[in-house]
Amino acid sequence: MARDADGALIGMAFLKPVQDRAGEIKRKYVVPSARGTGLGRKLLTRLIDEARAMEFDSILLDSVSSMTVAHALYRSMGFQDIDGYPESENDPALADHLVYMRLILNEVTADPAHRAPR
Repeated sequence: MARDADGALIGMAFLKPVQDRAGEIKRKYVVPSARGTGLGRKLLTRLIDEARAMEFDSILLDSVSSMTVAHALYRSMGFQDIDGYPESENDPALADHLVYMRLILNEVTADPAHRAPR
């Protein structure tokens, strides 16, 4: 979680274990007034570091297709689009309105400027 100077909650992101060696990002959110400040990237970097500390091989996420700015952030950090994954908690009826992504942790560092070669 992230708070402003007054202690108000301005951002959050959670990682939960799924599959054998994978984590899933759930509920990443930054309040509108804090968007564009780099907070989303900081939260995502922290989750990637936590996933590595938990010895995960990959991170999965699902997101509503209209969240194009968030998708651009994920892609800039090395996430790639996938067809989906069974542990997604979304209603199957929403599948056509979702984007599914995965980051393979041994292929990228938390800092996208230092990506490992493929």
